[in-house]
Amino acid sequence: MSFYSYSSDINQFFLLLFLTALGEVPFISVCYLRRTFSWCSKGYKEAFRSGDQEPWVFRGGLAAEFQRMLPIEGAHDLFASKAPSSPSCSLCVIRPYLSSDEETVYRICRNTCDDGMDGTDVFPDHPNLIGDKLIGGYLQNGSQYCFVIECNEEVVGYVLACLDVKIFNETYKTMWLPKLHKLYPKPRHTNNLSPAEEIISGFYETDRPEVHETISKNYPSVVRIDILPEKIEDPSIVKGALACVMAALKTNGSTGMHCEVSMADQQMNEFYSKLGFVNLSTTIPPVSEDSIIMGRAI
Repeated sequence: MSFYSYSSDINQFFLLLFLTALGEVPFISVCYLRRTFSWCSKGYKEAFRSGDQEPWVFRGGLAAEFQRMLPIEGAHDLFASKAPSSPSCSLCVIRPYLSSDEETVYRICRNTCDDGMDGTDVFPDHPNLIGDKLIGGYLQNGSQYCFVIECNEEVVGYVLACLDVKIFNETYKTMWLPKLHKLYPKPRHTNNLSPAEEIISGFYETDRPEVHETISKNYPSVVRIDILPEKIEDPSIVKGALACVMAALKTNGSTGMHCEVSMADQQMNEFYSKLGFVNLSTTIPPVSEDSIIMGRAI
């Protein structure tokens, strides 16, 4: 088991190596290479005393050096993971999203859209509808900040992001909505709408509020995360994927990210909370009455 702990740490090292190799990192990373951590560094003493990390992490070594190169010093919680209790034969990798992943990503969105459960039966006549609503806008903005989790050569989750929510919303209005209008004609009636018709009617609403100033200033990036939990045995995999997105966003000037979550979707609220997101709706009005805004600084 001791050897397995070492192999798990090596796996974490290769994740850090991948993160530092992400595009456009070197310029900002120079500042972090010159920085030295001490007992007075923010969070360093607390992390050391917590016992969650092995001692050699704080005494140097390749993993520690690569972590210091990353432009996300506030994300130490994403790397503070223990080795699984037992070895697993699953091989999981985090990689950039490819256009060939679209069908699979849409399926994952559909299989998790009903409070984490499969919503396929909710939209029998429009299987891609929920994907078009929840993730189509991210793919429309390009895939520079989009990553997928692949276990045993099967995509089982994704982390999709856009650098600036204002650009995201503008692209959604001018480029994505017209496509949705062609795909989904507006329902002719307004009473007794099916779940699919309610979503389609939302595509024709034009009174969505503008981005709140606090969001655009402190949490300008927008993110969406969905996974098939039964396919991912190690929760640190999801944290690693989020770290990939955070590194890419921070390198390109973002100071934080946010997401909109249904107030009734308790499972997703807890999921984002475990990833370090906090409820911002106490001070920031949500986009709709039945949703909340969750954010995390980068």
